[in-house]
Amino acid sequence: MVPTDQNHSARDLLRYAQKKEPENLWGRLREGSPNELILRCLPLILIAVLVAGMAFNNDWMRMRYVAVVMPALIALTRGPRATALAGAVVTVVYALGGGAFDVLPLNSSWADLPTVGAISVLCVFLSWARDQTAKRLADMTSVADTLHRAVLPEIPPRVGPFQVAAAYRTSMNNPGLLGGDLFHISGTPHGTRFLIGDVSGHSLETVATTVNLLSAFSEAARYRPTVQEVGMRLDQRMNLVNKGRDPWMSAFATALVASVSDSGRMELLNFGHPPPLLVRGGETEAVQTAVTAPLGMQDLTLMEPERRTVQLEPGDILFLYTDGILESRRVAGIDTPLEEDFGAVVRRAGGDPQGIVAEGRRTFYRDNLPFADDMAVMVLAYTGPGSLEAAEF
Repeated sequence: MVPTDQNHSARDLLRYAQKKEPENLWGRLREGSPNELILRCLPLILIAVLVAGMAFNNDWMRMRYVAVVMPALIALTRGPRATALAGAVVTVVYALGGGAFDVLPLNSSWADLPTVGAISVLCVFLSWARDQTAKRLADMTSVADTLHRAVLPEIPPRVGPFQVAAAYRTSMNNPGLLGGDLFHISGTPHGTRFLIGDVSGHSLETVATTVNLLSAFSEAARYRPTVQEVGMRLDQRMNLVNKGRDPWMSAFATALVASVSDSGRMELLNFGHPPPLLVRGGETEAVQTAVTAPLGMQDLTLMEPERRTVQLEPGDILFLYTDGILESRRVAGIDTPLEEDFGAVVRRAGGDPQGIVAEGRRTFYRDNLPFADDMAVMVLAYTGPGSLEAAEF
C-alpha cells in the first residue's frame, strides 16, 4: 500500500524514491546494475581459462579468436584501465603465437597483431565513452535530486494538532526523481491546512507546475480565511500556468484541500482527487466528498466546489494518497477495498504515523506491487484540540 517508510525529511524522501536494490545477481542483471564481483571478474577468468586451454590442449586452438572479444566484454563492466589491461594481455598472447615469437602453440602471426591491437584500442575508447555517459547520468540524477529537494517541502513530525508522516515514490517508468505528485501541511492563523495533489504529466514542465501550486498553497493557506478561497487561488494559479498554451496541452491537477480548526472541525474540498480514508475506533471508511473538476479545469464546469465538513476526534487517523496507489493495486489485480487493507496496516502498526508508513512500505514490497505510477501519501494522526505544538509551519 504505502510505498516507503520515510516520515518527513525531503532527503529521506529522495533516498526512498530510488528503486529497491536487487537482492541477487540475476536481479542486478535485469536492473542493468551488474556490480557483483563475480560478474566483473568473469571476463578475466575466461581469458585465463582460454590461455590455459590453448597451452595444454591443441583442440582449444579453434577458440583463439574468442580472446579478441574479451576486451569488449570487460568494457561492459569495468573502466578503461581494466579494458586496456585486457587488450594488452590478448595482444601479448597473440604475439607469443607460432607465427610471431613462437612461445605458445598458437596459430597466430605478426599480421594478426595490428587487428588485435586496433580492436583493443576501440574497446578502451568505448569503455571510456561508457564511463563518461555514466558520469553525465550521475550528474543529471544529482541535479534532479537537488531540484526535488527544493520542490518537496520538509514536513516536521508534528504540525498543529497532528502527528504527520509522508512519503513519495516515482513510478518504475520514471527513472528520475521527479514527478507531479505533491503534498504540504501548514499551521496558519486560520487553522492547520493541508494539500495533496497530482499534476498531469511527468516532464520538467510538470515539476514547474508543482512548484507553482505549492507556492500558491503556502501563500493562500496563510492569508485566505476560508478553504474555498484557498482552492480558488490554486485554480487561478493553474490558469496562469496554462496561459498561452495550446488548450490540448494545458496542465491540470487533481487535489484535496483541507482546513482543520482548533476545535477539530475539518473542511474538505475535492478537485477530482481520490477521497481520504478516516480510521476511527478501529473502523476505516472513505470520507466521501462532492467531487468537482480538477484544478485548471474549473472554467469548464458549472459545479462550484462543495465543502464537506467532518468533526475530528482525538485518535482519528487520516490517510491521504494519490491515484498511484490505486493504479498499482489495479495492475496487481488486488480486489479488496483499500479501506480494508489500510485498516489492517494501522492495526499492525498502531497509531503512530511513522510506524504506519513503515508498515505500509513493508506490505507494499511483500505483496510485490508494481510502481505503476508516481505516488504520494500523507498519514495524519489527530491528537486533539489541546495539542498545538509547532502550530505554524
